[in-house]
Amino acid sequence: MQNTKSQLLLLGGSAMNDSKKIVSLVEWRDTINNLTDSKDAETLKEYASKLLECEKITGTSDDYYDFALGLAKVGDYDTACRIIEHGLRTYPHAVDLLAFYLYYGVDSDTYRDNCANHYNTLCEISKERWTWRSYSFSLNYLNALFETTVDVEKKTTIMERMNELIVMFRQKYPNNERVYIAEARLYSTSDPQQEFNILEKAVSDLSLCPRTAYRYSVLLIDQANGSDDYKKAFTALKKALKSTTDYDINYKNVYFLQGLCLAEILQENEDYKNDESVREIYKCFRMAQLDTEDGVQLSANYSKLLHRQIAVLGQNSKISYYDD
Repeated sequence: MQNTKSQLLLLGGSAMNDSKKIVSLVEWRDTINNLTDSKDAETLKEYASKLLECEKITGTSDDYYDFALGLAKVGDYDTACRIIEHGLRTYPHAVDLLAFYLYYGVDSDTYRDNCANHYNTLCEISKERWTWRSYSFSLNYLNALFETTVDVEKKTTIMERMNELIVMFRQKYPNNERVYIAEARLYSTSDPQQEFNILEKAVSDLSLCPRTAYRYSVLLIDQANGSDDYKKAFTALKKALKSTTDYDINYKNVYFLQGLCLAEILQENEDYKNDESVREIYKCFRMAQLDTEDGVQLSANYSKLLHRQIAVLGQNSKISYYDD
């Protein structure tokens, strides 16, 4: 990949006309995508700074969205919201831009107060134009509003609105797991069993549901009562691995949990002499520890458990993790 600093130059060439302060996001597309993929936060922010100084910006609403998403992925939510605000000046009714703002703005001390206006604007737009982001991010915003609202009557109104949106969301996108995620989130604190039931239904009904499958497996493992539950969790975790492009899934955590399920089954049956089973567990753990260039790391807590499991298995089976 060409060095991003040399790409910047700073923003020389045809991408920017300094005398008129015009930026073409169309010409920036490949560079922004490369910076996002490489998680080059510093250079992304330099591009954003130049963009925000410009008098005229050309590009589609998707260009604004992709640029803001790149900033969000490196944790700069405030600047991402500023980019979206610029986009909304040109595309005031772009549903994905409005939805994006709700998703990231609700957690920003600087931009939280603007979310209500953007939500109201989005609600004025025909639901025929709404994308999955419109529903999912609106529900995320309303859920945050619900949790911070004290007035009982207002909380009831917000909950009714969320339930209405979930019904519409499911009607328009019946096979989108985000419907189940949004609905399950409503009950994550008030009714954990209902959350579990919704996730279980998603895993049962949908062929592609990596995030719900992962969350369901975590909850199932936490409350597991014997081999049958670990077998169910292991099967669900296979679904969590079916989509390797879902960036919300830490696949190394998934591999660890698969190994943990197999280890729990092995230990329950005291089948330590089963060489094949032990090595299958080790295989899962090695996948969880695999060195990769994508920056994904096994969570710290899981890493500690992994080393503990390796020690127990090695002691009981007399098969070393480090033999292969």
